[in-house]
Amino acid sequence: MDNKPGSNLSVFQPAITSPQPKARIVLISILSMALLNGCATPHYQPPDAPAALVVSETEQQQSEALQHRLAQQLRLSRVSWPLLTANAEICADQVRPLLGFQFGNSHTFGSVTASEATTDSSDKTAVTTLRDSAIRTFGLGEALQILTVVPGSPADQSGIQPGDRLISLNQQSFLTGKAATADASERFRQFKPQSSADLKSAPPAIKLQLYRQQQLLTVRLQPVNGCDYPLVIINSDAINAFADHRSIFITEGMLDFASDDRDLALVLAHELAHNVLAHVPATSRNGLIGTGIDLLLWSHGIPSPGAFTIGGLNSYSKAFESEADYISLYLLARANYPLAGGADFWRKMSHSRPAHIQSQNGQSHPGSADRFVRMQAAIEEIVDKQQRQLPLAPTIRP
Repeated sequence: MDNKPGSNLSVFQPAITSPQPKARIVLISILSMALLNGCATPHYQPPDAPAALVVSETEQQQSEALQHRLAQQLRLSRVSWPLLTANAEICADQVRPLLGFQFGNSHTFGSVTASEATTDSSDKTAVTTLRDSAIRTFGLGEALQILTVVPGSPADQSGIQPGDRLISLNQQSFLTGKAATADASERFRQFKPQSSADLKSAPPAIKLQLYRQQQLLTVRLQPVNGCDYPLVIINSDAINAFADHRSIFITEGMLDFASDDRDLALVLAHELAHNVLAHVPATSRNGLIGTGIDLLLWSHGIPSPGAFTIGGLNSYSKAFESEADYISLYLLARANYPLAGGADFWRKMSHSRPAHIQSQNGQSHPGSADRFVRMQAAIEEIVDKQQRQLPLAPTIRP
């Protein structure tokens, strides 16, 4: 063995190794405490908040949030009612009898808030708390209860009031508990028109038994046919609304932005027009045609990674938006909404989206300046037809 000095230092010197796990944790903790001691600290603190007051304020804010959401839903129903009922014959097979009230029970509110929650346990606790708040605020229980009534609707004309409890429909008792809302919704839908001929006659009258202030009441309602596109509020600050050929979605941000009912009616009419004109299926078909071209090119060794699919989806996007703008004005006119000044909505929109004032190639929607000018011309066209007592039918242009 060679023992010359310096030939094997590792034998005589300790190896340099990283700290053991426990030592590493201690070192990290010491360094963390040293860094935290260097953090800036506040100099002033508000008075202590008594736990009981925090609980009381929490319940108050939850109650106000629920009432605000219900008020938003009622506003949507009130503004959309003339649109959905006046244009029923245009909605073809997407028609159902409308009564003009919203109902639910304690479980209904639980499921609504649950759809906004995540898998976090704290959110699940919040869902339970909001449901408890709904029970306290609206006096909800296991039985179905009227929550809102649309002014001028059959429910309003029959004297139905928020707080009334639903007992039976045509002498058949409603369910209670978790399944009650879905079961009642399906039973009300059974009166849906079966053919276009049914649209020309009024839906059959129904008989509701209600419980109000310890009294049983029986009311007769005459439903009216309306477009069957449910209105859904999305919990988002974005200023947006869209349609998927089955429903109409509108964000809380758009509800706040369209604070004037006339503006909200324009937004809803635009999305209704998308559904009536079947723009979503048409866009899907265009995308499929583009996909076919991509596959054909690929089969011949020419790569086109989704280019024609994307092109198909976007090929008539702006034209579909302009068409929906145009038809929406006719839908509004048929519902007796005033059209004067309606195009001003796009001037308001330009305040929030100045980048969309001009129409750029990359945008899927026309610019707000273009939309204003076109809609202003369409309004003049409709007003001229109204003055000459011509049918309110859109003009077909190549």
